[in-house]
Amino acid sequence: MLKFLYRIICGFFLGISTLAPGISGSIVAIIVGIYHDLLEIFSNPLKDIRKSVLIMVPVGVGVSISIVFFVLIFSALFNAHEKAAYLLFAGLIAGNVPIIISELRKYELKMYYSLFGLAAFALTCVLGVLALSAGQALSADAVTAGIPLVILSGLASGAALLVPGMSFSMILILTGIYGQLIYAAGTVFRFSTDYLLWIAVFVITVIIGLALVSKLIKAAFTKFPGPANSAVLGFMLGSFAVLAVEGIRINDLSFAWWHGVVAVVLGLAISAVFIILLRFINKDKPKEKR
Repeated sequence: MLKFLYRIICGFFLGISTLAPGISGSIVAIIVGIYHDLLEIFSNPLKDIRKSVLIMVPVGVGVSISIVFFVLIFSALFNAHEKAAYLLFAGLIAGNVPIIISELRKYELKMYYSLFGLAAFALTCVLGVLALSAGQALSADAVTAGIPLVILSGLASGAALLVPGMSFSMILILTGIYGQLIYAAGTVFRFSTDYLLWIAVFVITVIIGLALVSKLIKAAFTKFPGPANSAVLGFMLGSFAVLAVEGIRINDLSFAWWHGVVAVVLGLAISAVFIILLRFINKDKPKEKR
């Protein structure tokens, strides 16, 4: 029961981070300790169906709750307190950087690993700047994207979901359908069926995108754990840099310095809680060899 509830909470944070502009859902999956489980499931869903169900059902429940919460509440809060929201997620990421560093220390470190970290850091920063500069795409009052663009956006965002540091929402902002997706989801919650087919096509293509890249990412972690974890560290530092800089840059007249302190401390505290809970849940689980 504790694992079930924990996975619901993980799914909730995973959903929020996936939908929040510029946040990497895969980084949050790493933070809450379910990333490798999700990677294993999506790369080979039929390998252990019972395990897949036990993990994906509560995570799916959490994600579903987060979608409703985000569309109806969090998006408004994000817009009203955008500066604090970015700093909150920056703190959440910062609290888990030492975990990735400790993971790296399990392997023999080589100088060329740093190239993967630097490349991941640069890529995350570039995509983050591009996405955040497209702020006009964050809201929409109509759905105008055709099915071909929806398919392209779904495949691209699905492929990005399991790449640490890549942001689902970032890809959608770049393709111009982020605001339209939020708007379409809002109409469903108002019991409208106008955009159900549009949403269904998007969801299906996201799943296809996930399936296409999951085996490649799993192979990278299995065969090249040192470079892969170096890249994860780069992605995390890049995500932190983008969120921290954007949080500082945003002009918010209602923002006070202590709001930022509270947001960062809260992010660090949430990270610490997840680390403690994860260690407690897995205390009797034999350590996996990687």
